[in-house]
Amino acid sequence: MVPLGTQGELYIGGAGLALGYLNRPELTEEYFIDNPFATESDREKGYHRLYRTGDVVRWRQDGNLEYLGRNDQQVKIRGHRVELGEIANTLSKLDGVSQAVVIDIEREQGKALVGYVVVSTTDIDIEALRRALSIELPDYMVPSVLMCIDEVPLTINGKLDRRALPAPKWIGADSYCAPSNELQQQLCEVWQSMLGVERVGIDDDFFRLGGDSIISIQVVNRLRELGYILNVKAIFDHPTIERLAEYLQQAKSETNILTEQGSLTGEFGLLPIQHWFINQALTAEHHWNQAFTVRIPAETTTKAIQKALSALAAQHDMLRATFMRTDNGCVQVYQAIEEFTLPELFASDIALRDEAEVHALLTDWQSHFDLASGPLWQAGFLTGFEDGEARLFFAAHHLVIDAVSWRILADDLRLLLTDQSLLDKGSSYRQWQML
Repeated sequence: MVPLGTQGELYIGGAGLALGYLNRPELTEEYFIDNPFATESDREKGYHRLYRTGDVVRWRQDGNLEYLGRNDQQVKIRGHRVELGEIANTLSKLDGVSQAVVIDIEREQGKALVGYVVVSTTDIDIEALRRALSIELPDYMVPSVLMCIDEVPLTINGKLDRRALPAPKWIGADSYCAPSNELQQQLCEVWQSMLGVERVGIDDDFFRLGGDSIISIQVVNRLRELGYILNVKAIFDHPTIERLAEYLQQAKSETNILTEQGSLTGEFGLLPIQHWFINQALTAEHHWNQAFTVRIPAETTTKAIQKALSALAAQHDMLRATFMRTDNGCVQVYQAIEEFTLPELFASDIALRDEAEVHALLTDWQSHFDLASGPLWQAGFLTGFEDGEARLFFAAHHLVIDAVSWRILADDLRLLLTDQSLLDKGSSYRQWQML
């Protein structure tokens, strides 16, 4: 136990604790330890163990835990916790590899894995190594980049010297193959923008460049804005520019799907994740939400923000959605624009409040959603920041927004607040539900 504000490793216990790692007794013994703080009552209930998460955290003054990083070789990639040592061990057992290390690297799009190998032969085929590793490990555990090194650099204490490892080469200059038509060029530009790389060749693999399921959704949304019809599965099935371009050309000749434009109204069914949420019968189901903030100029007026929010609700029909329980289950309903009441725009000067008061204020702003009557989002105008700019706070219920939606809404808000027009709508939530 450490004092408030002091960093330490997070241990968890209680009724929801797992029994251990499946078929991994050595990891279970290492990470599931006896709970020295367990009372007799705890032990009678079976709460006698703690799990070492490896997360370094600290208690904040407001009672929340702040995540500071990891203290071991366990990292989170594409939503999965993976052991870097396990990947390196598997890699070192492949033919032609005498030693291997795997590290995680922070990129603009999130964490990526990089593998370094010391080889015992001069004619090693890196792509063959990658294919062999893919047979042994799931896709999310296969490093985005594999590089050959002469030896593993060590510190004076005999530990891996990460800083001495060569920088990963995300694009192989020698193997670059340029786009040969307008569609390939357009796809390359989208990938370069979304993946944060300078150049993409038509045979470069999306996931080897650092792509993941979240970025693939962003790519799909961007391509839909450009008029192409595809889903996320298309990128997983066709992970190179050349193959994806061929797929899009074929799909264009076979499919003609019209997106729903204008103001949508009426009832429609739930997506599987929405069904799951409704079926939980949570006592505070109205309060499950997430929030983001957008930096805006200090001179922005409340009138301009209200105008932008009104246009946003017209563009994104899910911002006008409510949920109605019927004898046949729950359905969601698009409210017509003329029947929709824009939520009041809250405002506050945070310079007049301390951190705890600001936290309490924002919590209150997002505590009044009602699934049946809506609206299921709330905006707030925040001023008084030291940098001289303002912030637009936006909170919405989990049923109508996800991590990808944040970025779309934030981009649209920036466009609207600078008097720019929005693009035509993409596929509606209702169309996704019918897929």
